[in-house]
Parts: sequence; structure tokens; C-alpha cells
Amino acid sequence: MFEIRELPALTFKGYIQKISVHNRAIDIPDFWAEVTSDEQFAPLYRSMDNLGIVGVSYNFTEDDSDYLVGVHSTEGDISFEAGKYAFFIVKGRLPGSVRKYEQDALKEIKDSGYSFDGVILEVYPEGDPSSDEYITEVYFMIRRV
Repeated sequence: MFEIRELPALTFKGYIQKISVHNRAIDIPDFWAEVTSDEQFAPLYRSMDNLGIVGVSYNFTEDDSDYLVGVHSTEGDISFEAGKYAFFIVKGRLPGSVRKYEQDALKEIKDSGYSFDGVILEVYPEGDPSSDEYITEVYFMIRRV
């Protein structure tokens, strides 16, 4: 079951790539590995606030979406208006736990009288992402049907 949360307007900066909606389970982890494996991510770490590192899916089409790996920031590459989000806690090692959970969460949202409104925000707190106990916070922007 999810909790409904109102979030303020949000701005993020980071690295953006088109991701196939049919291959998210492979494309997103590959993109994370690419942008976090060298010094290019270091400036983002320095500008990170208490929200931590995030992954943001948005601009969904039938075939793809944009995906940002980055941080919450006062200045950035993408912004979203304040809105209503379905909040889920996903437990398990990355990257598999979040990708496996998406479809179940989207079905639960639909079955609850809401529809997905085009933004998925994944918040990755400090910890060991290879642990079965790792917690990821996932927010799906929603609207009442």
C-alpha cells in the first residue's frame, strides 16, 4: 500500500539520457554505471542536499522516457511543479528491486482510483545498495481519475 504525499516544486540537476520503456531494467543501471564511475559525478556530490542522490524518469512516450541521474538542487536541468505523489518504500538490492517494483506500483495506483502523471522520483539514501536490506524511496506523481 502506498501513502499519498504532497511535494513542493522540485528542481534537479544531473545527467540525462533517453531510456527505452521496453528495456528500463538494463538501460537505467547501465546509465548509472556510466555517469557514476568517474570524476564527472563529483561536482554533483558537492552540491547535494539532504535529499541525496536521485533518479528521475519523466517525459514518457510510448517508446521511451528521459531519465536523470543527479541531485536535488535550487538550480538545475529539470523542474516539476508541486504535486501529489504515491510514496512507496522499496526494500532490496539495486538495481533489481526498484525495476521489479515499478509495474506492481503502477497497478496499485490505478486500482486505487489514481493515474500515473508522468514522473517517477527514486531517492537513494546513504547505505549499501548491494544489501537485501537497502531501502529506496520511490515517488510516482499521480492525479485522481
